[in-house]
Amino acid sequence: MSFATNAVVSKAKSMYGGRLSKEDYDELLRRKSVADITFYLKHQTAYSEVLSDVHEATIHRGQLENLLHRHVFDKGMRLVHFAGNENRNFYRCDVITKEIDFILERVRMLNSELYEGFLSDVPMYLNQYTSFELADLEKVHTFGELLQLLRKTPYYNLLAPFQPQKGEAIDYTSCEHVLQSYYFDHLREVINQSFKSKTRKQLLTIVDTQIELMNITKIYRYRKFFQEDLDVIRGSLMKCSRMSEQFLEQLMAAPTMDAFKRLLADGPFHLYMDDSDFAFIEYYADTIRYNACRRYMRFSNEAPLVYYTFIALLQFEVENLINIIEGIRYGVPPENIEKMLIY
Repeated sequence: MSFATNAVVSKAKSMYGGRLSKEDYDELLRRKSVADITFYLKHQTAYSEVLSDVHEATIHRGQLENLLHRHVFDKGMRLVHFAGNENRNFYRCDVITKEIDFILERVRMLNSELYEGFLSDVPMYLNQYTSFELADLEKVHTFGELLQLLRKTPYYNLLAPFQPQKGEAIDYTSCEHVLQSYYFDHLREVINQSFKSKTRKQLLTIVDTQIELMNITKIYRYRKFFQEDLDVIRGSLMKCSRMSEQFLEQLMAAPTMDAFKRLLADGPFHLYMDDSDFAFIEYYADTIRYNACRRYMRFSNEAPLVYYTFIALLQFEVENLINIIEGIRYGVPPENIEKMLIY
């Protein structure tokens, strides 16, 4: 094991040891406001550094959530620093996910014509890493202007076919699909080019698991809430190297939601859900991915795999915190918020 590899693994596992505990979550669930949550995170957890300059009494929900996301990014960049120039393209893939998130958020705003208030939510510390100027997204009021901003990036050719006619809405679903597909295709390509044997196989396994679970969730949503036809559903799915097309076709063509559930129970992930649980298919899919990441994090000594799973686990933790913040904001009982947490 090289010095860089050993440094990444050791640092990641050390930081993972500072994750929130059951006692931390119990305490956070007892808090009554964003200020109370911020105070606890600032003084009792590993989030103290990113929150060091925050005034608990004046911070609002959006600011806190941005700082929580920055915490994930900062931790990731520390690991990238330890890795040096080795496998730099792999470690940069995390920036691509953030670029895609910002692009899709702007597309949603263009469709809703809510242009203002975007810049304050953009983490400008990312600007030195992105392929386009984040601040310029605030100036984008049409899809054409968005394409112009992205002209020198890979996203331009991906999105150009979806230029809407005057008066038409942007096809958000197609934009999301093509950008997500680009990310996973690029990630797979980088993994295949950068790694060999066991490391490559394990990374591809965890990436493919994420894609498969996303596809299952998409099929469920389209079947349950939108009653879309099969061609629309097929067009929304990402390429998957392990899950058979036959199984996906069976899910899409299931005559009833009960039949859909039986297929999931017999499928590769053995998703067993009763009627009350079925509404939370995203929770079960995320739980499967979380447990896979945790397993690799605990037992692997391969730097790329430890990095990838550490970032994923930290993102799960931040999503837990956002669920707590949102739950408290809307007066959701603590016991109901707790059911949404994955740890």
